[in-house]
Amino acid sequence: MARASDLFWQAAAKATPPVRRLYFDTEPLRCGNWPFVSNQLQFCLRLADAMGVELYIPEPALYERAEQGIRKALDELAAAWAKAKAAGKALRCFGAAVVLQAPAEAELRTRYTSAEQEALKSFHIQLTPYASRPLDEVFRMAVTRGFTFEGKGGGVVGLQDCVILLSVFDHLRANPTSAALVSKDEVFSRIPALAPTGIELRLISGLTALNEVLDKAHHAAFSAEFKQWLTEETERITQLLTTHREKIQNFLELNIDPSEVEKVFSGSILSTQPPTIERFGFIRPELEGAVGEPLRFSCDVSVSYTAIVEQRFSSLAALLGQQPPLEPSPPVQVTEHRTVTVELAAQVSPDYTNLTLQTARIRS
Repeated sequence: MARASDLFWQAAAKATPPVRRLYFDTEPLRCGNWPFVSNQLQFCLRLADAMGVELYIPEPALYERAEQGIRKALDELAAAWAKAKAAGKALRCFGAAVVLQAPAEAELRTRYTSAEQEALKSFHIQLTPYASRPLDEVFRMAVTRGFTFEGKGGGVVGLQDCVILLSVFDHLRANPTSAALVSKDEVFSRIPALAPTGIELRLISGLTALNEVLDKAHHAAFSAEFKQWLTEETERITQLLTTHREKIQNFLELNIDPSEVEKVFSGSILSTQPPTIERFGFIRPELEGAVGEPLRFSCDVSVSYTAIVEQRFSSLAALLGQQPPLEPSPPVQVTEHRTVTVELAAQVSPDYTNLTLQTARIRS
């Protein structure tokens, strides 16, 4: 018998799903590293599909996510080019050169599209077409700050959310069923008031909430045998992780990009202490492979970072928003503590003695 996967997926097929259809906003796609798909997003997509839930991504959300991904890649490349150029100037007197080989934007888009199509096919995801609305209708919504539009920073925001939500409403009107939109964007909390009569759409606040909703529905169909297996497996893995806490902390220090760590602090980092694991959280066994093969899994790890940061303030007047500012005050060095959630992927040997760490990333 396969390592509990038969029981797991049989239970999923028998489970009563929370809804019959899921729509994904841009936000969970970004947090789930679409289309390269984080472990958490992959787990949710596979479990929902096994439950018979229809999976949809609105075309405007898919397009917005693609532009986000390409733009981020181009920004990273631009920063790399700037560093390479500076290094080249420093090495010129040595008669050496810095050569940076990087794909052009057209190649990046081709690679992204290929990964996107593969992910859509692999997870049985369908697309929701763009909503069809007269331009004057959307214009009036924006002017009156209606629907998803709101005033912000002296302007109006909410166009992307408007197009995505209208696309979902139109699709549900043509294909009615119980459904949920997955997103942490606060604007979608208005769905109960905005949904047309007869449309059944609820909000699931992000990937973690979806993970919990699906897990709850799936557990209702668990057999006693599988419940016992899952409990024992989780305990074994937790014990192994605890035993290898120092090894994992060293792995995190080496494999998490320092630039990602810098983002959680409020100033320029002068020095950091090695990460400290506070606790191990939700464990997601991959549930593939036969008995006797390594067991792959991912888990959430609560990790604390401590850093000495330098904070610069122009003056008290600048802090209070008064102009013109007084003369710059000297920088202040403070010690800051931050706790983040790291998604760790690993595998354990069949006898639970060897732990192989694979990837780690700070969850957005």
